[in-house]
Amino acid sequence: MRLLYKEQRDVQYRELNRHQSALYEQGVDDAVRQLMIRKQKAEIDAALELLVEQYRRADGEYRTEGRKIERYCQEQRVVLRQLEELNAREQQMYELNNDKDQVMTVCKVALANLAM
Repeated sequence: MRLLYKEQRDVQYRELNRHQSALYEQGVDDAVRQLMIRKQKAEIDAALELLVEQYRRADGEYRTEGRKIERYCQEQRVVLRQLEELNAREQQMYELNNDKDQVMTVCKVALANLAM
């Protein structure tokens, strides 16, 4: 930002100096020349102030977004830590083999049918 500001300022003031020299060479009255130069200088200063304000606004948005990103990263770290803790406490699940239960059920039904 400072480089852009300084570059813009230097270019504008060089142009102002050239214009002032041109007015002097044309023989414009000192009072009129100073009035014109003051007016142009005020315009340049207003444009530069606008540039500074844009920079400040952009810098504020940049910092706000940076804080948001940091907060999101922090929340994500908490969630990842919780997932790791949950995986550490996870109990092993066993698969049930119910083939024997089915055979026993078939045998009971067959025995009940036989008894009838």
